[in-house]
Amino acid sequence: MNKKRLAAAGIVALGLMLTSSIVFTVAWYNGASNLSVNSFNVRLADKELEISTDDIEFKEILTEDDLEKVERYKPVSSAFSSEWINSKELKPQFVEGYSDPMSNIVTSRGDVNIAENGFFSQTLYLKCNSIAKVSFDKENTYVKPDVEKNEEVATKIAHKYPNLTHEQIVENLNNIVNSLRISLLVLNDTDSESLDDYTYKIIDPTKQGTTKLGGVLDTDLDGYYDSFDNKEVIYGEVYNATDSTLVYDEEITSDESASTSNSQFDASHQKGVRPLNLDASKNGGVEIATEESLSLDELDDFSFDLQADVSKKIVLSLYIEGWDLDSVNYTMYSRFLTNITFKLADGGK
Repeated sequence: MNKKRLAAAGIVALGLMLTSSIVFTVAWYNGASNLSVNSFNVRLADKELEISTDDIEFKEILTEDDLEKVERYKPVSSAFSSEWINSKELKPQFVEGYSDPMSNIVTSRGDVNIAENGFFSQTLYLKCNSIAKVSFDKENTYVKPDVEKNEEVATKIAHKYPNLTHEQIVENLNNIVNSLRISLLVLNDTDSESLDDYTYKIIDPTKQGTTKLGGVLDTDLDGYYDSFDNKEVIYGEVYNATDSTLVYDEEITSDESASTSNSQFDASHQKGVRPLNLDASKNGGVEIATEESLSLDELDDFSFDLQADVSKKIVLSLYIEGWDLDSVNYTMYSRFLTNITFKLADGGK
């Protein structure tokens, strides 16, 4: 058999622009960010591999007109994803943020709504003219800030951040890429109703360490961690969090200055409230779920099969992970570029 050369299908989002809402609001937890896409193109670099949005018309290039439109992007989360994965749902289910807490323990799936919008998620079909194994091409899969555009944006929004230098604003805008996620849900061959190939992977292109899907928050950005009944609130996908397992420190008796970090993850402890001691709580059995994501260096560990001339149904998603520590207000103004590329690995089987 002649050795097949590598074929690549590149999914390219060029000039992805995140614009601001008029009102300065919390980027993650009230879901009010006004994040929009300028252009989103799907391109194939080799004729052996084809892609389609309807499993009828296959193309080498899918333009923005072929793809579903996302009017506004807002941070969502993959928290509680094991529930829909175990049920083998046909599309990923991302969750939204939190409203005002009604308890100091907000850790169940029922405490958060499924996000209906604010992210890209579309069913696509990949097909090859021979039996093949498909994987991501890590050399050509990336997210990066649109540095030139972010420089321009920084100048326009400088009046909103009088305590920051131009360089600091640009750095914050460029950090949008750190909270961006790509995910792929592999379903089945289109001549089969079985879901034997069912698998879901999240890619964190700039992964550094792990992302915890729970913790304490300042959801209204008043500079203090949220509290209920004089105790700080724990949010997210957290297991074994009860009144008997959560450990709280003594009540704060002196005033602490409100945090000016502009991050829901970095706040002060409020006078009259007992701070949650997460380390002691973990020692007592409380467990915060960790995002299960692959770094670019780990993409070689993931692949899926194509049969000859039989398309594979997949769902590609692009979203902002709200529990990422870089998902903060500044990112609502950012612009970035992303390129997602598949390849036929090892010349097929």
